Amino acid sequence: MGYRNKFIKVFVNEMYAILIGIGIGNVLFASEFNFQDFKSVLSLLFVTAIVLTYWWDWTEYVEGEVSNSKREMALDFGILIVLEMLFAYYSSMQSIAYIFLVTAVLDLLWVLNHLHETKMYKGDTKQRKRTKTWLAEKFMGIGIYILLIIAVKYTDELISHSIVEYITLTEVILAFVIVRKVSFNQIHKVNISNVVLADLEHIDGILSINHSYFGEESEGLLLKKYSQLEIIKALQESRLFVALDFENVVLGYATIDYCIDEDILVETQPIIHRLYNKLKVDKLVYIEQIAVMKQLEKNGIASAIVTHLNDSYPKHLLSSYVAIEPLENISSLNFHLNNGFKKTGIFTNEYFADRENYLSYLLVKDTNKL
Repeated sequence: MGYRNKFIKVFVNEMYAILIGIGIGNVLFASEFNFQDFKSVLSLLFVTAIVLTYWWDWTEYVEGEVSNSKREMALDFGILIVLEMLFAYYSSMQSIAYIFLVTAVLDLLWVLNHLHETKMYKGDTKQRKRTKTWLAEKFMGIGIYILLIIAVKYTDELISHSIVEYITLTEVILAFVIVRKVSFNQIHKVNISNVVLADLEHIDGILSINHSYFGEESEGLLLKKYSQLEIIKALQESRLFVALDFENVVLGYATIDYCIDEDILVETQPIIHRLYNKLKVDKLVYIEQIAVMKQLEKNGIASAIVTHLNDSYPKHLLSSYVAIEPLENISSLNFHLNNGFKKTGIFTNEYFADRENYLSYLLVKDTNKL
């Protein structure tokens, strides 16, 4: 987005805290709350968990993306007010079902406004596909809550036993869990605007990500700590790609080369001979290093970079080495395997890259053209 509104972010964050405080306080002290009534206690805990879940989503995924607009402010405030109503009607499952439906409609309106602000629907094929998926998820959530209203209503009418309260509570909890599973997938994804060749303006972002992997907790996950001069050299040789958000913030990067060190390739023991032999004769893109912001791992950023490389070099083999010992970089290995790479060879050395008993897998992207 073009710019962000600090007021909206601070206001909504503080309102969530106030909302929970007032809501719980009103139930416990301004009403005749019975602590010995298990259903009432469970219902209060449930609605509190709902509000905490929305607060979590806001803090972790949303607040960094909000725009400076009256529509954003109105929608965020509307969602907060509706969530506060959960505490007012925490013991009425029929009322909670209707509140869920209103919240789902507001969620849909928020998504529509977000798509309008980011112009995601005008993006590339992947962005347009995500737009359709996001809207479909929200409509699915609305549909589930409509079915919930019908289910709770008929359960109340058909069952006269006191256990009906627990049945309707179960229906409400299940509906909420299902909607969370099917209707909130896109909000948990990072908005990647584009993957492009890196430029001078991206140097600080690349260095920040690279150096973050060389603290005490992350030592060894990347083999090489870049200097500014090394980054500039890679830029000049067009060997650096970056994934950007809508404000051109660097979310991740990949450094590539167009060959593998011949000595290392010769010392690599083949696993899949067909792919290994192709590396000697075919054009290739060697992914020297790929990394993303640590707090944004498992958000599809690295996969987007690999997809871009695959599309940019359709007549090249994509390859990479992933160290397993002594680094135990299993997450990187799984990432490559999940993105279509195959274990093509094993490289071992008693001392390599300042590490003893070194072992890494040679991975090659196995596409249809192979």
